[in-house]
Amino acid sequence: MTRAGIDACSQFLKAINRVTDGAVTSVYGIELEMRTVYSTAERSTDPVLRQKAGELVRRAAAIRNQGSTAITRAAEDFADYCKDSVLRGRQGGTMLEREGAQNTKCTKKQYGSGWLTVCE
Repeated sequence: MTRAGIDACSQFLKAINRVTDGAVTSVYGIELEMRTVYSTAERSTDPVLRQKAGELVRRAAAIRNQGSTAITRAAEDFADYCKDSVLRGRQGGTMLEREGAQNTKCTKKQYGSGWLTVCE
C-alpha cells in the first residue's frame, strides 16, 4: 500500500463525484476523468491497481459503442479494490487508524455494491 495508491483511489472518488454531481456530462469528460485516475495509479507500485485503472480508461472510451454498463462494472471493481486492498490493507482497519492519524474527517460513501470510508 503506497501513498500513490491512496491518491489514485482518492482521485477516483473525486471523478465519480464530478460525474454524479453533473459537473462532467460528456463521454469525453468521463474518459478524461478516468485517464486522470490512471495517471495517478501509474505512480503506484501496485500492478493490480494499475490494471484496474487501465480498465477504467478502456471502458470509458467504449461508452459510445457499448453503453454505460461496462464502465459501471469497471468502476465497481475499482472501488471494491480500493476499499478492500488499498485503503483497508491486509491488516484490517483503515490506513489512517493504523498510522495513528488525528483530526481527520471521515465520511462513508456508497460506490457500486460497497461502501468506502473517505478521510481527509
